[in-house]
Amino acid sequence: MYSERKRGFPRINLKREANFQLLRHSPQGDNLNLKATVKNISISGIYIETKENISPPKISDIVWLEFKLTEEEGKVKLMAEVRRIIRQENGSIGIGLMFINLPANVKKTLWELVNKEKTPS
Repeated sequence: MYSERKRGFPRINLKREANFQLLRHSPQGDNLNLKATVKNISISGIYIETKENISPPKISDIVWLEFKLTEEEGKVKLMAEVRRIIRQENGSIGIGLMFINLPANVKKTLWELVNKEKTPS
């Protein structure tokens, strides 16, 4: 399943655990390392949710995101910019991210993944 709700590229649902590092310094002077769940992805970006008890990132904050694109491949580590923040009713925080400088091999894998999901069986 996928959704193209006012987006430039089709998105597919993708359930994966992810780690992300918010490159905004905490009061202790450290970057914030957090856990999240990938909900959907496209060639241009990704939507994640976290249940971590944090103040949400700000629009245009930069994050490093690490997760498995496919079950067969190892983890990828990608940089992204915060574009959307949605507080969920269950208390989690939804974060829409736009990829920055996506490597060609990752873009190719994403393209194949999205097109595979769109193709009827």
